[in-house]
Amino acid sequence: MDDASLIPDVDLFDAKSILFVAPHPDDAAVAAGPVPRTLCGPRGRIPRGAVRPLAGRRQTEGGLPPSSSALSSRERRGRGEDRLTAGFYLGVDAGGTKTEAMVLDERASVVGHARAGPANYHLVGIDEAVKNITGAAREALGGRVPDAAVFGVSGADLPDDYQVIGDGLRRIFEHDFVLRNDADIALRAGTDAPAAAILVLGTGANVAVRTPKGEWFRVRAMSYETGTGGGGLEMTRDILHAGFQAEEGTGPPTGLRQGILDVLEFDDYDEVAMRFRPSPRVREELREAASLLVPLAFRLAADGDEVARGIIISQGRAAGLELGMLIRRAGMGSEAVDVVLAGGLFEGARDSILEDAVRVALHAHAPEATLHHLEVRPVFGAALWATGLEGEMARAFRSAYVDPPR
Repeated sequence: MDDASLIPDVDLFDAKSILFVAPHPDDAAVAAGPVPRTLCGPRGRIPRGAVRPLAGRRQTEGGLPPSSSALSSRERRGRGEDRLTAGFYLGVDAGGTKTEAMVLDERASVVGHARAGPANYHLVGIDEAVKNITGAAREALGGRVPDAAVFGVSGADLPDDYQVIGDGLRRIFEHDFVLRNDADIALRAGTDAPAAAILVLGTGANVAVRTPKGEWFRVRAMSYETGTGGGGLEMTRDILHAGFQAEEGTGPPTGLRQGILDVLEFDDYDEVAMRFRPSPRVREELREAASLLVPLAFRLAADGDEVARGIIISQGRAAGLELGMLIRRAGMGSEAVDVVLAGGLFEGARDSILEDAVRVALHAHAPEATLHHLEVRPVFGAALWATGLEGEMARAFRSAYVDPPR
């Protein structure tokens, strides 16, 4: 019988938490549970320094395996411990716009903090993503050795993404780390509620739901074609679409027509068309333009521009509908779910147009859900996750934390 036939398939959409172990000369980093075939070497064997998926192994709510130096709250109580072991806990928020790393000690004090460039490898390439993630992590550590580390990475949507990102990081990062999607750490940063959800509207869009049993429900969150729309890139396309229609007389008049020329510093729409014509670089051009065009749409909407308002409301309705349906799929449609709103679109909103649209669509499927904005940096969620704390100990740790000035 082929060895590979003994390796069970694992659905990483139901267990998206993978521990990457730093290479060791004695090759001790072998799997302690089921390993997807895509992560195996010839004949199903695990390559030197391979990843270890947490699926099939006991996993705390914190997402770290029992072998981690960050023990769960339950394990600490069993040992008669009432506080976190002295040490350093590294969190990284690697997003589509920037990367942020933070090191907390056992008192929730920030002992290291650093920033770097974007780290979604689908946008900037794996080499640039790895450079920014490891650069921020090392700068924040300042030579310290982390007791545990959690990386929340934008673009970690499919099993292959975890392998590409993890393998790239392992080649140059010298410490073990757990890899999660960046939406997961934003949820962890925003709430300790047992029934919780996250809606991220930033460069892209993402949603995730966590049940009181510790189950996670999520989407692939890659693009409109794969079922998830929204975010700054898609909104930028809508803004340009409306501007061109207004300029060519095929759509309603809107302040976006002149506003696009002003903020992009173009003389006419021929120049705009040349910049955004289909090409291998058009996605990068849209990402750069989003930082100017999305705030323009919010400003015009606040001043009553109906086209700009319609674009924002459409974003909110689509996101609220998707999250509401996912909450229903998790079996919590009639329960009180704490929904965290995160991402640059919510931060940049000058009024409640976007949030109101989200709420109306969400409540059609999850009427008891409550919304609140993320009040701390998402990277705190990664560092908190690294501690392994849960329940009351997590809440006490959160209350001791002070978010650094932005």
